[in-house]
Amino acid sequence: MLIKAVLFDADGTLMDSIASWRKALKTVLERRGFPYSEEDFQVLIPLTTKEGGAYLKKKYGFPETGDEIAAEYLGLVESFYATEVELKKGARQVLEHYDSKGIPMAIVTSSERILIEAACKRHGISQYFQGLYICSELGTSKRNPDIFVNTAKILGAQPAETLVYEDSDYAIKTAVNAGFKVIKVTDELKTFDIETER
Repeated sequence: MLIKAVLFDADGTLMDSIASWRKALKTVLERRGFPYSEEDFQVLIPLTTKEGGAYLKKKYGFPETGDEIAAEYLGLVESFYATEVELKKGARQVLEHYDSKGIPMAIVTSSERILIEAACKRHGISQYFQGLYICSELGTSKRNPDIFVNTAKILGAQPAETLVYEDSDYAIKTAVNAGFKVIKVTDELKTFDIETER
């Protein structure tokens, strides 16, 4: 297949960070006398941090505002990104592979910019990306194909010419329905034989 651009999700795809988000949720809930809830975590996955704070506020009736809960949650995660979040196995090799072929890459994520920029800088991979596109900054989510379509367009490619690396089923469904080639990431990133015009 002909590939002109590659889009990467961040959490659980480029970065082995899902455990950090779980640990942060566990801390937020346990500080208020509630046990960790995997059900809540699955609800939070597609949400922005602000939306997640509002969800927790509504469900548990915490005295803090949704924004205050979101800030606490984000602060915990930020500390984990700064000290312990690692790249997914194979991630650096995948980035080097596409970079060597001159294929432009970008990150499309529901996470906050401060987290992803910190992790990219810490691991020395910032130079591989032509852009970092954040759902909350763009007022959208990965349930809407626009963030994939518009990012591909910025990189000079149509959906059918763009490869998307994702780990979340809902985002994969969005990208596939919009005509993208999608690779589902589970344990590690892998490169694939592709045809390019470069």
